[in-house]
Amino acid sequence: MIGISLASMPFARFGAILAHKLSAPVLKRAFAVFLLLVGAKFLLFPG
Repeated sequence: MIGISLASMPFARFGAILAHKLSAPVLKRAFAVFLLLVGAKFLLFPG
């Protein structure tokens, strides 16, 4: 749990910077791809 907390602090800043540099359509497409990958993982490797 501590590792997640420590890692999320710098990556939150990186994500905020990246979100301001990319356009809205690019962000939406990247998030859609991320959701598809996570969904495929849950379908292919349950539990």
